[in-house]
Amino acid sequence: MNYKFSISAFLFLILFIVVYLNEASAQWIQLNTSFGKRITGLHVSNSSIYVSTDSNGVYFSSDGGLSWVQRNSGLTNLRVLSLTKKNNTLAIGTRGAGVFISTNDGISWSVSTTGMALPYIYALLITTPNNYILAGSGGYGGYISTDNGSVWSSNLTTTWIVSHYFETPAGYYLCTAGPVLFKSTNEGLSWNQIRSASTNLIAIATTPRQPSGFNIFVSSLDGIFRSTNDGASWTEVNSGLDYRWVTALVNSGINLFAGSNGGGVYLSTNNGTNWSKINTGLTNLFITKLFIDGGFIYAATENGVVYRRTLSEVITSVDQEEINISTFSLNQNFPNPFNPSTKISWQSPVSGYTTLKVYDVLGKEVATLVNEYLNAGSYEVEFNAGQTRNLSSGIYFYKLQVGEFVQTKKMILAK
Repeated sequence: MNYKFSISAFLFLILFIVVYLNEASAQWIQLNTSFGKRITGLHVSNSSIYVSTDSNGVYFSSDGGLSWVQRNSGLTNLRVLSLTKKNNTLAIGTRGAGVFISTNDGISWSVSTTGMALPYIYALLITTPNNYILAGSGGYGGYISTDNGSVWSSNLTTTWIVSHYFETPAGYYLCTAGPVLFKSTNEGLSWNQIRSASTNLIAIATTPRQPSGFNIFVSSLDGIFRSTNDGASWTEVNSGLDYRWVTALVNSGINLFAGSNGGGVYLSTNNGTNWSKINTGLTNLFITKLFIDGGFIYAATENGVVYRRTLSEVITSVDQEEINISTFSLNQNFPNPFNPSTKISWQSPVSGYTTLKVYDVLGKEVATLVNEYLNAGSYEVEFNAGQTRNLSSGIYFYKLQVGEFVQTKKMILAK
């Protein structure tokens, strides 16, 4: 027997056991020893985790965080400020060397700066459905590339740092630049200012609003603001936030999570009216990024550590009376159109056997996403067309059934 192999296999088994035992204890679990620098970007897709750091480049795990490798081949600057991924394109923004793009999960990188005046890139996003790349810089506003990073052009002139991009369920885009919130209805080709605050704005998220529409949340150095009328007016929603420097926002259905600079992670089940800490297992409370994927919520920290927690355990640990769900609701999938993955969320006021299935235009079932007994509450699942019989572009339908309640909605796969 190869001695080195047996030691490696033994260590892998020990790590797997530790992760399993920690997962069973209903708390945040640590997925890595510290990367040594602040985590600036986080993306999770199934078992693949992508992390960018300030000064140590990019790390990648293909097994859900059990093992990690650095992927910096071709990078001329390891001070990475931002990261985004969609389909086969992985992009990072650096402090001084612009954007780098990889189409092989970071195994190799190529620089992308043609047309950029100052390549300090603090924010990145790839749009739907045209796959434009949006890049936010410090001092020179925003840039857009319509050809996968070959050439960039200015699309937002501002002296502020563009720190965050977000695609809303309605298909338009928002971005934060210093104390200003901008909106784009053409995938970032142009922007209009819709709000100015007294403090720098950071992250953006939404939650479903009954009977239709969605709430918009924007975080800042001084708490969180909420709009229930598409940005026309705003209200502070900070009850329970004892650390108001909020660095990250994500949602799962009506449940909203906030990462703070010193207070860890907060959860609100009532659209920000009240917040509670969910920090059991976190050893560092300075959160830089949050991400939700595959039934887990992930948190990245200032000291270079990624944590994971089971999403259903976090949500159901909160008093369900606060959620106050009184009606059935199947939400429109987001994004839509999509390629290859999209998320479907719904809420049910009763417990019952639940199915969520996907059909093609001929009525043929192509995927079963849920087939189990679920308690009353809000839920979200991901549908990945790339993992389902290699589906072709076109119209598909998803149908939710809980007891006698049945609702169907249409979605579009655009490859």
